[in-house]
Amino acid sequence: MTSRRFSIRLGRFLRRRLLREDVGTRDSDKSRRDLLDEIYLLRDVAGERLHKITAMQERIDTLRRELRLTRRAPSLREQPAAAEQESSPEEARDSRPRLYVDVTELALKAGQTGIQRLVRETLRALLADPPGDYRVEAVRAAPGESYRHARAFARGLGVAGVAGGGDSLIDARAGDVFLGLDHSMYAVIANAGQLATLRERGVRLWFVCNDVLPLTHPEWFPPEVHVAFKAWLETIARIADGVACISRTTEVELRRQLEALPVLQDGKPVLGNFCLGGDIAVSGGADAA
Repeated sequence: MTSRRFSIRLGRFLRRRLLREDVGTRDSDKSRRDLLDEIYLLRDVAGERLHKITAMQERIDTLRRELRLTRRAPSLREQPAAAEQESSPEEARDSRPRLYVDVTELALKAGQTGIQRLVRETLRALLADPPGDYRVEAVRAAPGESYRHARAFARGLGVAGVAGGGDSLIDARAGDVFLGLDHSMYAVIANAGQLATLRERGVRLWFVCNDVLPLTHPEWFPPEVHVAFKAWLETIARIADGVACISRTTEVELRRQLEALPVLQDGKPVLGNFCLGGDIAVSGGADAA
């Protein structure tokens, strides 16, 4: 139910209460005034939320159009990455491929949800034992910015293997992998064009999906979460190489949701699932710290 419909129904309910025959007393008059004040307040709140949702939807529509134009541009492969212009000689990368791990929500907001605990411990494990020849780099995208390294944050984890240098723009190249580990919906939506460009250059894009509850049970979330989650899913449906789900159940439901979406890329992302770890003692110790 939208905020507008909620306010209308609530207003009707309260009006019916106001029309009862026992509202002639002084106390009832006072109660009526209080209820009217509450109606006006709820209308204002609902109107403000509706305005925010409308603004968000307009922004999402704009980003979708930009993404379509970006994917159609033939010269993306020839354009130099912005990071190549910004990187200093000290930050020049070696020949090893990169595994860029998105930790936006954790790095910028110090999130303490179950997802962020998973993100933190997974990043620690990847830094301590990188897969293959990959060099693991934590990255984040602040509002209004493209993806940058999150080295300052990663060094705070107390794990060896964090590269030196500052939080410069990433310099992703063919053979690298971008892993959307954190549930950074807004960052992914806002940087869909940049991610599409990276994929054009040969960077593989993978994302982690924890659940699809905002779509299957929208009544459990504020309306703006449902809108953002749907936009996030449509974005990764267009640009992702694959999505790793945290359970078989999530994979099945995600596949069902993707099949209902029109996508612009050739084919839908590859789907898979993996089992979460159970190192509660390590995670609990990290939270306590």
